[in-house]
Amino acid sequence: MNVTESQSTSCTDGDAGTKALRRILVQSGVNFLPEEQAAVMRQAVERLFYSQSLKIGDAVYPGAYIRQNLEKLDYTVLQAAVGKITGNTSRTIRNSSAYVAAVLFNTIMEAGSDLLADPYLNFLRQNTKGGG
Repeated sequence: MNVTESQSTSCTDGDAGTKALRRILVQSGVNFLPEEQAAVMRQAVERLFYSQSLKIGDAVYPGAYIRQNLEKLDYTVLQAAVGKITGNTSRTIRNSSAYVAAVLFNTIMEAGSDLLADPYLNFLRQNTKGGG
């Protein structure tokens, strides 16, 4: 995964932006994490929220798209991201805050595809079709 530093800008102004960010943080359940993890994840959410763009590999995601997907952030996704980050035992990270933000964003993006590709859920889906 090639992560490039995101560019920040004041893309959401005033109270509306602050309220939207606060809502995302509350719905994410970040405050239920241990305080050290919560602080890092809060910063990652804020970084993503205020980013003008985010480049991961060959994809460049615009700020509006990033914020739209942050709306999908919940505690399950947050825990999965923390698990991926803390599970890194072999890769040296040069820019840890950019890495955390990229992993968090990727985890949000993967949440739907993980459900779609889950073998057990697919088994259940196939067996409920046609009375099976």
